[in-house]
Amino acid sequence: MLGFSSCGMAQILGLSREEAISRLENGDIGFILDFQLPDTITGDLAVLKPVSQIKPMAEFFTALLAEASGSMQKSSLLYTLALEDKSPVIRREACKKLMLPVLRGSEEFAAAILNILKTGDSDDDTAALKNACLYRLNQLTGAGNSKNLSPWNTVIRIASDARNIDGRTAAQDILLHGDALSFFMTNPAEQPWLWVRGELAGLGYDSFSPAEEAAISARAAAAASRYDSGLDYFETFLSEDNPDLAGIKLFLQYPELVRDLGRVCQYAPNRGKEGAGLFTFLEEKVNADQAAAGPALEYLLQYYMGRIYRQQGQPEISNSAFAKALEYAPDAAQADACIWYILTDALNENPQSAIPQFEKYIPLMNSPVYFDDVLDRLCQYLVSKRNWETLDKIYSLLAELKTGGTAIAQYAWILGRAAEENYYSGDSGGGNSSGSGNNNSNDSTDYYQLIYNNKNSSLYYRAMSGARLDLNLVPDVLPEANTKIKPRPEAEFLLGFTDYGAVNLALPYIREYENSLSIPELRLLAQALAKSGRTDQSLNLISRYMEREDFEPTRQDFILYYPRPFNDLIEKYADLAGINPAMLFALVRTESFFMPGAVSRSGAVGLTQLMPDTAADMAARIARRPGQQDYRTENGIDLKNPETNIHIGSFYLNYLIETMGSPVSAIIAYNGGMGRARRWQAAGKELPEDLLLETVDIQETREFGRRVTAAAAVYGYLYYGLNMGEVIADIYQ
Repeated sequence: MLGFSSCGMAQILGLSREEAISRLENGDIGFILDFQLPDTITGDLAVLKPVSQIKPMAEFFTALLAEASGSMQKSSLLYTLALEDKSPVIRREACKKLMLPVLRGSEEFAAAILNILKTGDSDDDTAALKNACLYRLNQLTGAGNSKNLSPWNTVIRIASDARNIDGRTAAQDILLHGDALSFFMTNPAEQPWLWVRGELAGLGYDSFSPAEEAAISARAAAAASRYDSGLDYFETFLSEDNPDLAGIKLFLQYPELVRDLGRVCQYAPNRGKEGAGLFTFLEEKVNADQAAAGPALEYLLQYYMGRIYRQQGQPEISNSAFAKALEYAPDAAQADACIWYILTDALNENPQSAIPQFEKYIPLMNSPVYFDDVLDRLCQYLVSKRNWETLDKIYSLLAELKTGGTAIAQYAWILGRAAEENYYSGDSGGGNSSGSGNNNSNDSTDYYQLIYNNKNSSLYYRAMSGARLDLNLVPDVLPEANTKIKPRPEAEFLLGFTDYGAVNLALPYIREYENSLSIPELRLLAQALAKSGRTDQSLNLISRYMEREDFEPTRQDFILYYPRPFNDLIEKYADLAGINPAMLFALVRTESFFMPGAVSRSGAVGLTQLMPDTAADMAARIARRPGQQDYRTENGIDLKNPETNIHIGSFYLNYLIETMGSPVSAIIAYNGGMGRARRWQAAGKELPEDLLLETVDIQETREFGRRVTAAAAVYGYLYYGLNMGEVIADIYQ
């Protein structure tokens, strides 16, 4: 323990505890950053110690905010105080944060931290920090804990062995070289990797061969997105001009090196042909030594050859490589990646000739969800050609896989609607939920019931099927048990980001810990994120936990997933425009996740994602109406202002409804443009509007229509007393 006597918070910080809490909750740490320190480690820690007394975990989150502001000295000191926090998660995270400051800092700092760590936790991160302190003090002996899984422990041991020049035997030199090379070749070029590389250089360790050194440099360049440099390094030892086979041996020994070669070959600007040449050369050399080449190398080599030649516009070579890679795929995910490229390229070349490829590869799919996009593209083609029979065949193949997902729901929905509209009889077995037998079924209800009962299915198709069955998806009861939980330390840690005004720094930590949290804990976190103004992070978190196998949806999940920020403004301007507020909420949610400052890659701005030219046109139309505000100024229109954006966006949506003739056509035009929307209308004029949406040949626009429709149905049911089917019927007039 520090053992420093506290001087009292008011005396040290100049604030009462209540004032300090209030400032920290708003992310204001200026009163700490401006405080003068005596410039001795013991004195500095004593002065900052009152931060720990403000509130649980205060020292860690204050340190995090200080680091983000660039105040590195105070952040390191505050992380040091966090080593004594009551939360084991805070202590572990503080250990991670202190690794580099200890290894690069003074011996006095390392000694102070080692004194704190002499007792207490014995997890990998704490043990690694202890070893870092001992290394900095030149007191590390032995190999350390070989069972420690922290990469920091590994690199500190490597650096310690490298520093022990006089005490190493020739055999130990060989072991050190092997350990160091293996680490550099098999671990990501992140903080531990980069530190030990610099440390070995500083120690004068030069036992790597030229090829090994070039490979290490190439990996560092690839990790830093310096693709040109990375390709240069690879070319120094991997080309026909270099007779030394040491580079080839590196790939045989460390197949993962192919990933880095693939990255630099793909992304080095204007050097694709050079990259393709390197891969061709490597393939020739590997083929010449088949005994040494294992399946891992064969897979990676063929897979990245496929990607590089695909980028070069050579589909025959590319598809051949992906087909070979599929034979060596080490797991289901890698196999699916190969199939995805094969099917995507087949669609790009000719959708009609791609059909046999789908029939061949669908039975080989491991996770059909992975192929939702390519199956959607094929579906669009089949519906646009009114090829119901082939669509039925694809559906039957998917049904044989016995899995759920969007694609099988999509195909089932379309077949049900085709049968309902008497476009197709379903003679090949479409109505059967198993995909075989019942060849004479023409009852669309079978399809709709299948979709509705599949909880892993698309919300849109479930909502559409529920409307046909007069059923709603949203549970009516809010379970009380889900509102009364005691968060575990990991959940408390993540909630701390919202408590201390550090929510903008939370995302990496959420992704690290979310899989260890229960669904009720994740709901609590999603709610806290929304209250802190990060509706986008909240909705993204909910979408991820909804995909978990242990997820059972509750009404609370739907309320969280379909919130109503800016409620007064949206309802006000929906009423003024004469449109259903549920539809306007759905539009805003789909376009921007309720983030007023959102700007798309195409330049659309704000809550309703308006293009500036469109906004100017609509603003001029609004201004011409009696009593309406003119949003145009010399500096343009402030589309990041919520009221301005919602008013113009709602006016534009109503304008599209009146111009296009129906809400769904307006939604399509909102995303795809009025010219394209009219073309789609003309091409599918004999189809009902839900099937017309399936013929839209821009995937983003199809999905936009589905998302807005599904969200509007949920908003109408949750907040406006409407049956989901009523909302859907209003959209698909």
